[in-house]
Amino acid sequence: KAELLLEVQKAALRKEISANYFGIQQNLGKIQLYKSIDSLYTILLKNATLRFEKGDLSQLDLLSIKARQHAIKLDLNNFEIQQQQLLQKLKLLMNYSDDFTVSTMPEVLPLPPDSLPANAYYQLLLLQDKTSEAQLKIEKNKLLPDFSLNYFVGTNNYQNSKYYHGFEVGLAMPLIFGGQQAQKKSSEIALNAQQLLTQNEVARLKNRWYELKKETLKYSDQITYYNETGKLLYEEILRATAINLQSGETDLFKFTYNFETAVQIKIDYLDNLLKYNTLLLELMYISN
Repeated sequence: KAELLLEVQKAALRKEISANYFGIQQNLGKIQLYKSIDSLYTILLKNATLRFEKGDLSQLDLLSIKARQHAIKLDLNNFEIQQQQLLQKLKLLMNYSDDFTVSTMPEVLPLPPDSLPANAYYQLLLLQDKTSEAQLKIEKNKLLPDFSLNYFVGTNNYQNSKYYHGFEVGLAMPLIFGGQQAQKKSSEIALNAQQLLTQNEVARLKNRWYELKKETLKYSDQITYYNETGKLLYEEILRATAINLQSGETDLFKFTYNFETAVQIKIDYLDNLLKYNTLLLELMYISN
């Protein structure tokens, strides 16, 4: 039981460390994305300023672009602050003072098999029944006669005395049964209650496991959609919008709308990936 409790604690720590790591990866992806957006708006603002000086752009349009770039910078700054907080938390969890290098490629965990029987918390629940069974067995044994068998070698102080081999057999009978019978009955009731509690807890744990798995599959489908369709759509919107802006086929506000639509596709992917990995960690390390 102590070993399983230790494994439950280890699993909780692994889950927290992994969740923190995936949070760092997601946040890192957003930082890279917003840096590219900020760079693009810097170029956009420079061109808009030149157009404003020539009289091709109104002051309101110019101020709108400046305001949007400022908002992007604020978001980027918030992501960078959050990144430092996440990295600091990782150091604390790992009990390690040096800096960590985290991969910029978002990691997608594979779906696990039905690993509930191997789960430490699940095994701990089942062990509760065995503990109650052992306690009942102890109380039953107290009602049985206690047998003892001893072997000894003896002698005396007389001259030429010999060694004598002997055996001693004993039988101890409990004289008062009332208290022990009551204790036995109490242990039987406790065992029955523990078994019912374990059945309920195991059923609840299994139900939660399958609910988590269904939820994980939902986000898995969204990740698959992005890899098969969304990523191409994201890249094509960026490419077509940039070409249309340079050729004059689209204005700045239509460009901004299309650009931010593409950016939202990438942000949704990063959010869905984090939710997927978080749910998968719940599956792998499920507990009470």
